[in-house]
Amino acid sequence: MDSEKSVAKFGVRLIVAVLTLLGGSLAIFTAQASTSIFSTFLPVFASTNLGIQSDEVATLSLIGLATTILSAPLFGFYGDRVGRRKLSLIGALVLGVSIAATSQMTNVLTLALGYIGVAIGTSMLLPSLIAQMFKDTGTHWLLASVAALYFTMTQLAVVTVFGSPLIQQIGVKTGLIIAGLAILAGGSVGMGFVGLSHVLSRRYVWRDEWLDLARDRAQLLSLTLILIAVFLIGWTTSSIGNSVLFFAEEQLGLQPSDVALAVTALGGALVVFALFSPSAGVLADSLDWLTLRFVRRQLGRQLFVAIGVLILCSGLGIVLLANDTQGVAGSLIVARLGVTILSPSLFALVIARAPHRLWGTMAGLYLAVSAASNLGTTASGFVADTLGLASPFVLGIVVAALALPLIAVASKFEKERR
Repeated sequence: MDSEKSVAKFGVRLIVAVLTLLGGSLAIFTAQASTSIFSTFLPVFASTNLGIQSDEVATLSLIGLATTILSAPLFGFYGDRVGRRKLSLIGALVLGVSIAATSQMTNVLTLALGYIGVAIGTSMLLPSLIAQMFKDTGTHWLLASVAALYFTMTQLAVVTVFGSPLIQQIGVKTGLIIAGLAILAGGSVGMGFVGLSHVLSRRYVWRDEWLDLARDRAQLLSLTLILIAVFLIGWTTSSIGNSVLFFAEEQLGLQPSDVALAVTALGGALVVFALFSPSAGVLADSLDWLTLRFVRRQLGRQLFVAIGVLILCSGLGIVLLANDTQGVAGSLIVARLGVTILSPSLFALVIARAPHRLWGTMAGLYLAVSAASNLGTTASGFVADTLGLASPFVLGIVVAALALPLIAVASKFEKERR
């Protein structure tokens, strides 16, 4: 009888995990595709159709970024307290309505409200949804694997938006309405799967006691160091695209058509990397388990972050040696490969710093710090103008490399799981 109950419980847990992961992946894909349409095409639409100045458009983007930085941790914490599924569904509604509504806005003030609404909707949806996906897998040893799903859906969404001529054909205004409806539909269906998993799991409540890490100063210092590492790596990755393309045109003298070929090559590689990302997460989780078993230290995720950073830095170094389109494309692809390898493990390292009841807060902190690191895009132009075209790449290598000792020190404060 006990064995039958165990089998039944395992079956329910497996169904719960599958439903949550499927629903969460669908909701993440539609949310990221919709926000990609919003962030990419709305500035162009505002400048060309509404006559809004470029500096005002940049200010709107900064308002949205600041809102995300402030609201993501708060809504992550709020979801931990009142219910992640409910907050995620509300977030999908706010996000969809905000994106669709911006198609009807005609001045800077109303567009600012649109940017704020999109940032708040994203902050309500993603931290709680990702935390629920982590929790419903029921084990700490799949954190990087689940994180990889988030990055896979994000990359596939971006490639879908940029690889499709749909927006150019139907117009930005109609595209924004469709994007808003897509997140409403995709978010509702996705959260429906997550809600169904909740119905199935109510009778089978489990809790991993060893996840209940002590909330002491050592753990707080460990989390702080990891978040600083996230910021440093994010700073480097956010500045790559603009810096490489500007370097290719100004330093190498490549024509815009040649640069476009490099970007096209990167788009094809992104699809491959998006499909590879889950494998990187699974391998990192497996190695983490093996190193704990045999050497009594969890080194798998740290090792994958280190490998990813080294590959990322290699990509930045290749830029300085490139002299043609193939070299530029190769540098972008190598750098993106490094990001693909390190991202799931880096996210998992943040989540692992807290008990599961605070995972929404941790996801919010990760997303907020990642958003703040996008300031590297703006800073890279200033650095290039001040110190030379090659300086953003040298600075990027140094900044990314600084993250590795921070992660190593943070691991010293992590309590051994039992």
